[in-house]
Amino acid sequence: MVLRGRMARLRLLDCVLLVALATGLVALSIAGIVYGTWGYDAYAYWAIDRAHPYAAAMNVHGAYLYSPAFAQLAAPLGGLSYPVFLALWTGLLLATLAWLGRGWAAVLFLVPFVFLEVLAGNIQLLIAGALVLGFRWPASWAFILLTKVTPGVGLLWFAARREWRAVGIALSVTLIIASCSFGLAPRAWSDWRERLAVEGQRVDPGPWAALAGPLWARLALAVGISVWAGSRGHRWPMAVAVAVSLPNPSPQSLSVLMALVPLIALDRERPLERRPLGLSRVLGRTSATPPAAVTT
Repeated sequence: MVLRGRMARLRLLDCVLLVALATGLVALSIAGIVYGTWGYDAYAYWAIDRAHPYAAAMNVHGAYLYSPAFAQLAAPLGGLSYPVFLALWTGLLLATLAWLGRGWAAVLFLVPFVFLEVLAGNIQLLIAGALVLGFRWPASWAFILLTKVTPGVGLLWFAARREWRAVGIALSVTLIIASCSFGLAPRAWSDWRERLAVEGQRVDPGPWAALAGPLWARLALAVGISVWAGSRGHRWPMAVAVAVSLPNPSPQSLSVLMALVPLIALDRERPLERRPLGLSRVLGRTSATPPAAVTT
């Protein structure tokens, strides 16, 4: 009972701190609009041109890079004033952090790359949330596939465990959403493919992406982590796999690692059985039992 009381007080304190931080952050966000420094990434989701979402050149403020499906979902938010949108978007990120943090949200908010993520208003925390939800509701992977795309290699976790139903749900929901979106704006999908092709051929990927290494190497690492983690029944390594497979990483991209908090807890509370990859069938089995001695 004493322990429960202490935990309740800690959670209440965390909520108070989070509300205080959120209030201060929203106030700073509104004030920062004047200087154009707050919500740098979030601005791209608010300023989407419904008719031509990819009209803005890449690497400029307001450039939109994700799929037309996400653009169609976010476009109505452009009807809000930017301060209202930024306040709501910031609140969504903080709510996601509070859910991921499991009582440690206020402390995690002070981690530099998490603060930068909330400051810029990108979607890495939402990616972390979709990853955690995806172990129970595989349809959540559609959000990852229709935004950052490359972390979708994490579905190999389910393949390594031969959970084909989960893979099928994730891909089917993604395909259904993409098909509906394509029916509404087929030209936008052509423009997005062209943008992805140009982005993939960039000679200068940016300082942080260059420091992280080439995308092909990071994807290979993510594949290895996903297959190993799936076969061993570990969920927590998938936060690392998704983080290293992000297409254009920056310091704030590390906020995906906030998924480690609930995933480590989930692995402890509900451990999974191992699923061997079946390599013995390919390489041939060797018996560890010596042949029986011949008696006369």
